[in-house]
Amino acid sequence: MYLWQSLYVSKDQYSYQVVSKSFWWAMTLGVAFELIIGLAAILFVPVSRSSGIIPKKGSAIYFIHALAGFILAMGGMYIFIKAFFAKHPYQKLALAGLIGLFIAGVGGAMTVFKELRLPGMAIMLIATPIAFFSYLTPTFSEAPLKGKDSSPSSNGSTFQYGSKPEDISVNGKLRQVARVVFIDSSASVLLLSAVDPSDPKHSEFWYTPGGGAKKGEDFKDAARREVFEETGYVLGDIDDPVLERRTTFKFDGRDFDQFEKYFFVSTERFEVQPKKLSDLEKRSITGYRWWRIDELLAANAVFYPNDLSRLVANWLITRR
Repeated sequence: MYLWQSLYVSKDQYSYQVVSKSFWWAMTLGVAFELIIGLAAILFVPVSRSSGIIPKKGSAIYFIHALAGFILAMGGMYIFIKAFFAKHPYQKLALAGLIGLFIAGVGGAMTVFKELRLPGMAIMLIATPIAFFSYLTPTFSEAPLKGKDSSPSSNGSTFQYGSKPEDISVNGKLRQVARVVFIDSSASVLLLSAVDPSDPKHSEFWYTPGGGAKKGEDFKDAARREVFEETGYVLGDIDDPVLERRTTFKFDGRDFDQFEKYFFVSTERFEVQPKKLSDLEKRSITGYRWWRIDELLAANAVFYPNDLSRLVANWLITRR
C-alpha cells in the first residue's frame, strides 16, 4: 500500500490504516533503547571532553545513540502525521511523544558544546521519559478512530429468516464489529438493504455484511461467523482489515457506539442464503444486491460507510 493511501482520510474521517498497536510498542521500545544507550554514553563517553560532534573515546556508542535518536524522530513524525490526519484519539499522545523526542534532540545537540553539556544531558534525561510514557500509554487499550457517521429501490432478493440470540452491546458500551466487503470478478460489491424499525418512514439504506463480535471472539472469527449467519457464505482465511473506524448512531430507538474493522474479500458472485438472523435483523433487513461501482456513484441511495464507492475503488487500485 502506498504512503498516500495509508494516510488517506475521507470527509467522514475514515482511514485505511490507523496507528497500529505494534507501532506504538515499537516506538516505546525504541525510546527505552535510546535511554539505555544514553546512560551508557554517560559512562563511557567522557563528560569533560572538549567541544566537538564526534568524541575520540566512545565514538561507537555516541554514533549509535545519535542514529537511534534520528530513527525515533522519523518514527515520531510518521505516527503523529497518521494520528493527526485520521483524528486518532491518541493524537495528543503522539504529539507529546514527538515533542519529547524533539526536546531530547535539542538536549543532544547541546552536548556538542562543553559548556552546555551538563544542561543538555539533563534535558535529555527529562524529555526521554516523556516520550516513553506517551508511546507506552496507547498499548494498553484499543485505539480506534474517531469518526462520526449517521449510520442508522432495490432489485435484490428477499430473505427467508432463521433466528439467533442478540449480540448487541449498546447504552454506553463500545461494540466491536467486523464487516466484510465482498467484491466479485466484475468489481461489484455485495450490500444488504435494511430499514430502521423505529423509523415511521422506513427509509432504506445499504451496508456491508457483518456484525458484533461475541465475548472472547476476535474480529476475523466474528467476520466468519456473521457472514455465514447473514449470507450463508463460508469465509475462509482473510487478510488483515484495510479500514477501521468508529461510528455512533441511533437505531431501533437505541444509541450505538461501535468500533468497526472492514475486511475486503475477492470472490465469485454467490446467492445470499441467510442461516441465522437476530430478531432485530429479522425486523430490519429487507434484501441484498450486488452493486457495480458506477451504480454506487450514480445511485440516489444511502450507503454505509458513506464513502463506500471511493473506498472500494482505492482498494481495487492497490490490487493491480
